[in-house]
Amino acid sequence: RLEEALTLMNKAVAIRAHALGVNHSSVAVSLAKIGMIYFGLEKLDSSFRAMNQALDIRRKINSQDHVEVAKLLNNIALIRFHQGERKMALKYLIEVLQIQNRWIEGSLCRENMLYDSSITLSNVAKVFLRRQDYTMAAYLYEEALQLQTTVFRKSHDICLETLSNIAFSKITAGETTNAMQIYKSLYKLQYEKFGAESREVAETKGLMSVVHIQMGHHSVALRCLSDLLKWQQANLDMHHPAIENTKKSMSKLNKAVMGDCIVYADM
Repeated sequence: RLEEALTLMNKAVAIRAHALGVNHSSVAVSLAKIGMIYFGLEKLDSSFRAMNQALDIRRKINSQDHVEVAKLLNNIALIRFHQGERKMALKYLIEVLQIQNRWIEGSLCRENMLYDSSITLSNVAKVFLRRQDYTMAAYLYEEALQLQTTVFRKSHDICLETLSNIAFSKITAGETTNAMQIYKSLYKLQYEKFGAESREVAETKGLMSVVHIQMGHHSVALRCLSDLLKWQQANLDMHHPAIENTKKSMSKLNKAVMGDCIVYADM
């Protein structure tokens, strides 16, 4: 189906370019759609070329701060990220942030602009995670959360996901105490929103066990894993590999509690 859509969109570009001119906004829209189709087909080089063509048109007919320019830059950054070109992805994302910051500082700042900027910050954080700069990633996620909580409640799914990303970044940066505080806040919000028997609460309990192991709190980690195992046994197929993994972790922890071995936290 994507191949059929690609054929139709290429015809649309040819028709629109002939009727409206090669630098018309409708041509840019079609080229951007072609770029997304190529992305779906995992043809990243072709996707990048189509998006760049759309961006060239937008920059000729719109201001450099135009919303469509920012969208195309963000999409190109995504393509570059998937191509493994993290430095280039970061370059494009920083340009997006500069545009979005001018929106926010302007007199027409809207909630959707704050949200878009928070998503860009999260995307930049992902690049720094891949570069193993976990402290910077945590900082960027915190900045994203600050914007998100001006638009949504703290219990909104988007805010909860960002909070979880902050905690993960803190763990990998070695800031276990801060990570645990964040996971406790996340757990409380999820408990109130989804309930004690929810998947979200169970998964956070599992993540908290990792932090407790790193902090040497083996008995507490064992209780977290016990709660996780109960949820898994009640909600997953009995042969699901996650159940066996949890049991193995609990076995190691039991030995650690008895002083028989050292336990390393699996991330």
